[in-house]
Amino acid sequence: MDAGFGILGFGLFLLSIAHFYARSGQVFGGLIFLLSLVALGYAFSESHNRRVVAMGLGAAMAVVGIVSVAVGAPLWSWLLAFVFAAAFALLWAELRFPDFFEREEYQERLPVHHGPPHGTRRKRSISRMRRFEQRDQNRRRT
Repeated sequence: MDAGFGILGFGLFLLSIAHFYARSGQVFGGLIFLLSLVALGYAFSESHNRRVVAMGLGAAMAVVGIVSVAVGAPLWSWLLAFVFAAAFALLWAELRFPDFFEREEYQERLPVHHGPPHGTRRKRSISRMRRFEQRDQNRRRT
């Protein structure tokens, strides 16, 4: 599951409901509702086209924002359309450049794998014995 698509799709769904209740942009509400269904559908998808869909949804929301400014829709309508366009563009960037968005702090907190779990126990005990022998020899020399 891709949480970015899920959260943004749910946000678009709420924005479309706000358009329907405000009765200021029924067409915008319907279009945003369709875009939210696409985003929520790709939230549970394992498709390799998620990056393309994220950029397409961002471009569609930018077009919705530009058209709503041109038509004279309320401020919250086109402002949120541009916010969602930027959010989908950021989601596209995260899918396009995954190495840039990975956090090193998270990698440091992961458990360290010390090799295969079976078949090396005897070797470890021999190396420990050698370390103890070397330590004892160094103590005897001093």
